Order: sequence, then structure tokens, then C-alpha cells
Amino acid sequence: MMGEYVRSKAGRLRLPVFFMVFLCLAFILTPVSGVLALEAGEVLVVVNAGDPGGAELASYYMKQRGIPGENIVQVWLPGDESIGRKQYDEKIAAPVRKVLKELERRRPIRCLLLMYGMPLREMMGTMMGTLFRC
Repeated sequence: MMGEYVRSKAGRLRLPVFFMVFLCLAFILTPVSGVLALEAGEVLVVVNAGDPGGAELASYYMKQRGIPGENIVQVWLPGDESIGRKQYDEKIAAPVRKVLKELERRRPIRCLLLMYGMPLREMMGTMMGTLFRC
């Protein structure tokens, strides 16, 4: 009888309790979903300027989504999928942190978007990276 409609004493159909709870939760949580959506100014695009495909894609994406032109970090990296820790710290992390500090004064950045052409993984040191490169 859990999923069936039940007749009240007056003969009217009543909805099952779990269905009513579901409707109440949906009603309560629906306004929250709009509040949690990302706005264009909350996205920071990180692009490898050395990769023409990634730079072109970043430009297109920012235009389509209305992301402000100041919300981009351009880094120059080789076209390799792996990167050493030192190179990551100097060429990716430092420029991203710098732009984040500048933009955080005006508005919060809630999303970092890495475009095509960015390294996919960090090598575990020189020797380890050579041994375990996939």
C-alpha cells in the first residue's frame, strides 16, 4: 500500500506520505539551485598561450559565456601532457595566484577552467617521472 493512493473517510484520494515529502523537499530546494549557479564573472580561464587551439577555444568560450576579458590567465608551456613540480609552481600556480588575488578584491572566483593544451599531470620528480610516465 506504500505507493498506492489511499481513500480518506470522506472518499477523496490522498497522496502517499513519501510523495508529499518529496514535493515539499523539491519546493524547498528549488530556489537554492539558482543561487548556486556560477556567474560569468566567477570563472577564471587558464590557457596555455603556446597552444593555438587552446587559446582559440578560450577566446570562443569566454565570448559565448560572457566571461570578462580580465578573467583569463595566459601561461606559456610546452605542449607536453606532463609537467615537473618546479615548472608547475613557477609557470602555472604563481600566475594563477597573482590573478586570483587581484580579482578577489572585486568579486569571488569560484571556478578555475583549464583549457585544452594545459598539462594533465605532474611528474613525481625527474627520475620518478621518467619511470612512471604513462
